[in-house]
Amino acid sequence: MTARDVKDAIRIAEKIIRVQGNVFIKDLLRTKKRTEARIRIGSTKEEILDNLRDAIRAGFIARSELESWTQEVEGWGKQHVYLYRVSKKLAAEPYWRSTGDFEKKLEQHPALLLERREAPDLEFPPELKISSVSFADRTFEVIWRRRFEQWDRDPSEDKERTIRGDRYQLRAYRQKLSRAVTRFVLKPDEKIAALFLQIPLQDSTHASARELVKDTLGELLGWQNLEAVSLSEPIKAIDQAELNLASSGEESEIVAQSTRFGAGGASVAFDSDPGNTRWKSIAAVRRVRLALKEKDFSGDTATFLVKLRGDEGMSRDVMMSLNAKQKRVYFSAQMNSKEVWYALGAVFGQSV
Repeated sequence: MTARDVKDAIRIAEKIIRVQGNVFIKDLLRTKKRTEARIRIGSTKEEILDNLRDAIRAGFIARSELESWTQEVEGWGKQHVYLYRVSKKLAAEPYWRSTGDFEKKLEQHPALLLERREAPDLEFPPELKISSVSFADRTFEVIWRRRFEQWDRDPSEDKERTIRGDRYQLRAYRQKLSRAVTRFVLKPDEKIAALFLQIPLQDSTHASARELVKDTLGELLGWQNLEAVSLSEPIKAIDQAELNLASSGEESEIVAQSTRFGAGGASVAFDSDPGNTRWKSIAAVRRVRLALKEKDFSGDTATFLVKLRGDEGMSRDVMMSLNAKQKRVYFSAQMNSKEVWYALGAVFGQSV
């Protein structure tokens, strides 16, 4: 890194340490220590920051790695997404005219104002809690944060002890905290909204988090003004668009890895080997897919490989899964906001 890169990286590190709990910064250093044993961790915030600075100066941690880590904290990607169409009535509300009008509207909801003022940015409390409410760049956004605790087995710290004459084996588990961001975004000009949850689907708090968001914002927005987007048509339309391009020898920006179509309690599934992005160019497979009359089927589930090329700096592929029954999208990779909205644009563009 250049001297400027080092200076910028240290500036980012100091900003992170001010708002993150020690345990999260220790996790960052511990992860890097797996590949660079000379990295020290520390116990107090001052020691941890000093060790983070030293690791940056030594070239063990780059600015880009800190920025990626910050994006992870901010909670884009590796999440479930529920999409909504915004009613004309809600999109035309006068409080969307300006940030000032929105602030006046928000004054009628003191609970949101109180939460927003009391919760510092990037703190992850033990329970899901609002950390910010904003309306900027024609986008309304509310963020909730929460930390999750789990215990990882660490045999290296096992001990044997004699206690009151009996021999004991003490098996060690290390506390590990993970971060989860819940985010609701509404774009009145585009009449779209989305709820993003990093809470695992199998976790019992996933459903309760959805209800919490609905209850918290229901009075402000009128939840009846948000219609859940059906994903059946996007599954069929995106898959068909790729098929049409493959038939003409062109490549699609979104490639189906697996699709399932249903009718009358039965289903037809197409699946490809991992990494195979040209399977619809195979004549035999294409004939079978062309035989499927889409109007007679629903789009049930699909996993698409999305080639992120729509903006400067986008140059990778990510997986996006759609489940029509649950009206849920899932991104399996860590992403940034531009990448997420670029991928979701294809879904919103094909929904009715």
